[in-house]
Amino acid sequence: VYIQIHPTTLYTQRKGERSFLISESVRGEGAVLLDKNFKRFTDELQPRDVVTAEILKTMKRDGAAHVWLDMRPVPAEELKSHFPGIVERCAREGYDVFSQPVPVVPAQHYFMGGVKSDLNGKTSMPRLYAVGETCCNGVHGVNRLASNSLLESWLFAECAARDIAANYSATGELPPEYAANTDYSNPEKLLEEYKNLLIKNKKLIGWIKIDDTNIDYPVMQTTDNEYYLDHNTQQERDINGAIFMDKDCDVLKPSTNYILYGHHMVNGKMFGKLYLYQKESYYKEHQYISFDTIYEKGTYQVMYVFPAKVHKETEIVFKYYQFIDANSAQEFDSYMQEMADMSLYDTGVTAQYGDQLLTLSTCDNQSTEGRFVVVAKKIAKE
Repeated sequence: VYIQIHPTTLYTQRKGERSFLISESVRGEGAVLLDKNFKRFTDELQPRDVVTAEILKTMKRDGAAHVWLDMRPVPAEELKSHFPGIVERCAREGYDVFSQPVPVVPAQHYFMGGVKSDLNGKTSMPRLYAVGETCCNGVHGVNRLASNSLLESWLFAECAARDIAANYSATGELPPEYAANTDYSNPEKLLEEYKNLLIKNKKLIGWIKIDDTNIDYPVMQTTDNEYYLDHNTQQERDINGAIFMDKDCDVLKPSTNYILYGHHMVNGKMFGKLYLYQKESYYKEHQYISFDTIYEKGTYQVMYVFPAKVHKETEIVFKYYQFIDANSAQEFDSYMQEMADMSLYDTGVTAQYGDQLLTLSTCDNQSTEGRFVVVAKKIAKE
């Protein structure tokens, strides 16, 4: 963002009065700038920041409060027909532009260039376009001229309109590129609040939140369970990583158990505070977990809390991270019993075959390949 400086505003000694701009087009038609001795001191057709600097330098050199703008080189009829407002305002201030120069001074104009956009007017925010002096598109730099305004309005507005027509459907509908994306084969089922987020990141699969904690994050999913260990939601390298769902979980099917992974960060980010569930008193104050998939909202109640570890493939033991689907009530009950036996305390919450489960897993540095796990079941929203 920068403040535009207009080189030629009509000088006045009245306080609190808004500066009257004398268009740069007047200089384009032949008006010249004069110092206190009425000598020309610069090329008036240079960029406005250069002209402004020359005016300020001349004012300082001369010890003057202003310089002069002489419009007499412009034919009188042209001044009358092209700049009637300027002629009239100068006359009201006591200056006859046809017979004398008028005093001018640079002035702050207004802010420009705050919203970064590309050559189609597209910003980093989905469905938001910016054209003209509100945007920074790298075309005009810090020197907006009257002719630039026309170019911005005419060319870039058309470019933006074409891009919108080509890439977006009506508000509330998923854009074509997502409707066609095999990752989201049922776009009509997508929850409204996640459609715009999906435009920014196709790997979004849900959102997790635990009230009164810092756990309030988007949940990602890819075919590689290693990726979000060191990448954030913007696909940038980041030691914090991101919360992600196991690659084998299916939110459409849906899987019996959604498994979410997140680092135990020392700074408390991601699942850095999940270990607080070790204390039953903490569990009692944080029994409920909100987890929405992009298709369905969900509230889950914590059932089991336990330490675990990642075992070797050859070890024949219960591996919580492999429990994604239960194909029978017997298999489901067996998994439940394994986790109940490992749980640090009895919550009194139970589940039966057909219930939807949610497992949160993070590192536990107290042992090699250690993990800390919280398991919850989906409940009816009250």
